[in-house]
Amino acid sequence: MYFFSCCHGGDRKKFTAFLTSCIEFAGLESFCDNSHTHADWGMIRSEGKTVFATSKEAAYPRKLRERIAELLKMAAFRQQMDHMLNKPRIDKQIITRAATGKQPKTSRWGPLVSEFKFVGQFSSTITPLVDSKFCLVSDKEGFQAGSRVLNYRQGYSQQQRQPDESFDWKVGVFRTPEEFVNESKQLTHPFDSCRAVDDDVLRVVVATLKDGPLTIMKHRLQTLQQWKAWGSELAAAEDELHRGMPEQRQRLMEGKKILLMKRIAESFKWPDMRLFDELVQGFAITGHLDASGIFPADAKPKEMDEQELMKKLKYLKPAIWAKQHNQSLEEFSDELWSITEEEAHDKCWLQGPFTWDELEHKFASAWIPVRRFAVWQRNKW
Repeated sequence: MYFFSCCHGGDRKKFTAFLTSCIEFAGLESFCDNSHTHADWGMIRSEGKTVFATSKEAAYPRKLRERIAELLKMAAFRQQMDHMLNKPRIDKQIITRAATGKQPKTSRWGPLVSEFKFVGQFSSTITPLVDSKFCLVSDKEGFQAGSRVLNYRQGYSQQQRQPDESFDWKVGVFRTPEEFVNESKQLTHPFDSCRAVDDDVLRVVVATLKDGPLTIMKHRLQTLQQWKAWGSELAAAEDELHRGMPEQRQRLMEGKKILLMKRIAESFKWPDMRLFDELVQGFAITGHLDASGIFPADAKPKEMDEQELMKKLKYLKPAIWAKQHNQSLEEFSDELWSITEEEAHDKCWLQGPFTWDELEHKFASAWIPVRRFAVWQRNKW
């Protein structure tokens, strides 16, 4: 299947080919008639640098991505896989909170009963009559009046390998009030589910009930003795590890038995073993973070990369600094300053305070100020 990128939102007349077994993708096939202008090829200036124009065509245009997504939806409907579409991803933490009677604050749960009884499609060369809400005025191709037309696309002739005069109409069929009530009666309310307890916790509960308190007490004692023996074995290596840290990190990690925690984690196959290297080397506050295996993955696209941030520092730093410097004191300012001093001097979580010139020298100008504010929670800042 072939098309020119400019027919789907691209800036340049780039010839593109897809090898696919999905017949819906045939709807992308289009050839440029040169009725619109194209951006130049060759060397161009971009962000202060000279680059090849081909680098700007590496990613598919937004309009093409949207059309591909829509065609994949159509393919899912054809293969009766529509139940997998728009299915919300529910975090385990949300399920657990719901099972304990706490309603999630966000809308991540999604509808318990879908809007439509089912979604189907039909082909026709005649545009169906619809009302102001895009619902069918009369029965059409087996779909009852009142069903909602969701979208349509031009039909495609498999024999002639080109678009034909028909259109494929996607229609959502509503439930009757009786069907909706019957569907609702079959549901299990999230508050009534038995998923509040993790599987590992359930296994521990079962073992406790089965083995009895004496066996559990012996097991706990043996485990603590094993951990204590490991601590003695790793004491010298632990001291050497701490001596190799920068002074500020030594103060922060004082008393933390990192190697012992790592040995214990390895003994029961803790999934996030990178944690212990990060405790030694420090945690990155920018860039991509790998999945921990503990918390649910929740990838968010970045607004800018580190190089872009560095380019904007000369504007951002003085603007943020001046805004904070000129801001009047808030009701929490004194308390926030006391909390900050405690975290810096007693807990060793922070360093400072530093002047502008000290920060410029310390970080070779590669730093950015971040305003700190207080939140009133549980009768305290």
